[in-house]
Amino acid sequence: MQFHPAALRDENADGVYDRLDPQRDFKARVHLNEAGQPVITWASVPRRTYQLRFYDGSAWVALPESQRTAGTGEIELSVTDTTATGGRLYRAELFGF
Repeated sequence: MQFHPAALRDENADGVYDRLDPQRDFKARVHLNEAGQPVITWASVPRRTYQLRFYDGSAWVALPESQRTAGTGEIELSVTDTTATGGRLYRAELFGF
């Protein structure tokens, strides 16, 4: 099994991988693709499963077809939101950690 060194880093020795710590490396980025749809990319840890959610004004709702498991050595995941109708807030949730 091969891991990317960034996936195992814990620079402040707090017991949380930097890739999962919102104060360090766990940042979601959004850009628009050629069709004007948002593409959301976030840091990941290999073999961990994530669910992307958006805020609908009252609750966080799972984005359809957005659950992803990072493969071996995969330290970034991305999802294209084909359902977006305007500005949205997104978050990626880690499952089973």
